[in-house]
Amino acid sequence: EPFPGVQLQRETGLGRAHLDRLYWREFGITTREYWEHLRQDVATRKLESTGLSIKEIGYELGFKQASHFTKWFFNRIGKTPKAYREETPTSRAF
Repeated sequence: EPFPGVQLQRETGLGRAHLDRLYWREFGITTREYWEHLRQDVATRKLESTGLSIKEIGYELGFKQASHFTKWFFNRIGKTPKAYREETPTSRAF
């Protein structure tokens, strides 16, 4: 699913900037950054523990193209999803 910014605003009754300011004060990151951390955690867990293809994982995380997922993952982790999967000792052989 995409970042639920509008839903957060609706449920809290706060504007995006105000919500991010409060979130930053409490947690040191914005709501968007938190969402991206969650996506990263799911991506790494799925790469480590499932036989899903990189393309399937990307689609599950809301990326329309595998190349977008690969670029996003590389920018966050410093490795491609394939390299991460191959280098992670907890990965299962499928």
